[in-house]
Amino acid sequence: DASVRLANSIKDQLLANLGLKINVVAVRKADFLQRTTLHAEKMILAGWGADYADAHSFLSAYHSVSGSDRLGWKNDRYDSLLDQADRANDQTIRRVMYRNALSILLVEQARIVPLYFTTQTVAHARRVKNLVPRLLDGLRLDELEVTFP
Repeated sequence: DASVRLANSIKDQLLANLGLKINVVAVRKADFLQRTTLHAEKMILAGWGADYADAHSFLSAYHSVSGSDRLGWKNDRYDSLLDQADRANDQTIRRVMYRNALSILLVEQARIVPLYFTTQTVAHARRVKNLVPRLLDGLRLDELEVTFP
């Protein structure tokens, strides 16, 4: 299974680079959901991505009332920053608030640790024009042009 290979690769890198010894335990999705809802695990490997291209989509999952935080974590200052950013109309102010919230999540509290990022590589022939990648994933094909000899 690809997720077990990924977990074992991360385990090997953590040992080789940081001297951290961890055990990888693969569980079925239903068991994972139950165990994380009960906050039975000290550390989990899980995917995380945005539904749309805005910081809110990434950070709101860790708001204490979101219902999707499987870590049982709560930080009043983090919640307040997200709430204020959601109400702000000025994009510069929103960015600062989201950046401060992200700092709490990743640095001050280190509640999550991004370990890997997926990428997408696209190659195309010269006869293909207007191949536009979408911000989050995939390609925009509505303006694609292909010329045939």
